[in-house]
Amino acid sequence: MRKIELSLPAAWLSDARPITDFLEAECLTLPLRITLKSTLRSFAGCTHWHFKHAETGRPGTLELTWWPAERRAWLTIAGSRAGAWQPALIDALRERLRAAGTPASVETGP
Repeated sequence: MRKIELSLPAAWLSDARPITDFLEAECLTLPLRITLKSTLRSFAGCTHWHFKHAETGRPGTLELTWWPAERRAWLTIAGSRAGAWQPALIDALRERLRAAGTPASVETGP
């Protein structure tokens, strides 16, 4: 499993609009489509998405989690859900977040 921590723009953290709106909007500017929006039991109160490439039939799922209790956002790629398109879209999302005022993301895991 590959996990990529994301840093969010400070302006997002102080805005009245939910961070989930900002994250979802940024992801949907990329060729991604939401296939699941839910929560995870292990991170109470979080919002968790599954994104697939907008072009139907391309394998892979990119997971995004926002956990407000810890003010953390991260991407996850499970080994069985890897797709060749993910690295480019992860880089594009990181760039969009940097452009919005964030420092570089930190990747953890193998």
